[in-house]
Parts: sequence; structure tokens; C-alpha cells
Amino acid sequence: MTKPDPIDAAPAAETPSEIAGRLLSVTRQLAVLLERETALLRTVDAPALLQLQKGKAELVATHAMLWGQLRATPDSLEQLSASLYEELKAEAATLSATAAANERKLRAACQATDRLLAIIVDAVRKQRGDGLAYGESGTAPRPASGAASGLTLRKDI
Repeated sequence: MTKPDPIDAAPAAETPSEIAGRLLSVTRQLAVLLERETALLRTVDAPALLQLQKGKAELVATHAMLWGQLRATPDSLEQLSASLYEELKAEAATLSATAAANERKLRAACQATDRLLAIIVDAVRKQRGDGLAYGESGTAPRPASGAASGLTLRKDI
């Protein structure tokens, strides 16, 4: 049994139209995923948001790779049919608008989380008093009954 010649096994280079077709598909998938993520941000469904992240990262990487391939070929956009070029342009505009809406929602969610954490930290500080300075007896004062004794933040939820 002989090994195949590596040159024969190598896939043929894709044409700009083939790359653009794949790019169009990935662009659509990415826009749909971002729309779903934006909707999930409204419902604050953290587990579902975490599940989207892997797919989002893969789609973004594939999108960047395909754009890189398309740009690597001189005059590749001019080689596309007018309809494919217009479709690609329209989907890019849709993705841009979807990404902008997603970014606004992500910023709002981060700001809301920051405000909530500040409220919690402030409440804990108020319950604990001015701090745990040592008294005249050399011992630390005990926190008030029912006061929070510490604060732990979990980033995974």
C-alpha cells in the first residue's frame, strides 16, 4: 500500500466566488447568533449565554479567516458576480447593525451588573460598620447580629 502524494491530496484552491459564498453563509449565521444573544441578554439567561460563546467564537474566527482569504486575492471582489457582491454587501450591513445592537445591550448589562455589585458592597460595608479595627482590649469587635460577614463574587453565574 502506497501513501498518497501530498500534492494530490491537497484540496484545490477556492475561487473568490466560493470563498464569498462561504463568507455569506457564515455572516448570516453570525448575525442570527448575535440576535439570539441580544434576546438572551434581555432575559438574563446566563447559562444559555455561556452556551452561545463557543459557537460565537468559532463563527467570528471563521468569518475573519474567510475575509482574509478573500482579501488575499488581488481583485477578488471584482471577480464576484454583481448579485453575489450585492448580497454580501447587504449581509455585511445587517451583521454590522446586529453587532452594534448587541454591543449596546452588552454594555447596558455590564453597567447594570456594576451598579448591582456597588449596591451590594455598600450594603455590606454599612452592616459591618467602619471596619474591623482592634479595640482597647486588643480584640477585634464582633459584627452586629445578622450582619454579613463577608462577600464573595462568582463570575461564573
